[in-house]
Amino acid sequence: MTQESEKIKKMEMWERRQEKLEERCLTDEEYVLQRYAFRGSIYLVEFGENIGVEISKKRPALVVSKNHFNKYSGNVIVVPLTKNLIKDDSKNLPKYPQHYFIYKSRYPFLDFDSCAECEQVRAISKMRVRKFLGNLSPHDVSIISKKLSKFIS
Repeated sequence: MTQESEKIKKMEMWERRQEKLEERCLTDEEYVLQRYAFRGSIYLVEFGENIGVEISKKRPALVVSKNHFNKYSGNVIVVPLTKNLIKDDSKNLPKYPQHYFIYKSRYPFLDFDSCAECEQVRAISKMRVRKFLGNLSPHDVSIISKKLSKFIS
């Protein structure tokens, strides 16, 4: 199977899953609004199949939107995590200023050392939020928030 045909197959599978999620949203809007996600928490999120280098698949993501917004909206704003840590050659630090490393040794609920990629920030439906994994320290959330702010301003 070629890379192109494999991607098409994944997108078709995601389309079927997306239809089921959308059906639930349309038939039970109250259910979506009652789902809650807290700022500073990491959840397993269903990003589906996307285009180009947009983050895809089911993966951890950090909720960065404020709790007041999260409570009354059907969406939350998240920063996805990846296990691909791109390091500066001379140091054990992220190569890019909008990245932040989160280590499994400090957060054992993660399966891997991870990188919060602020350039991948996005608003998602709460229907994409699957399982609560754990909370980051307020210090780490603050650093990621500052990196995100610098990235978008």
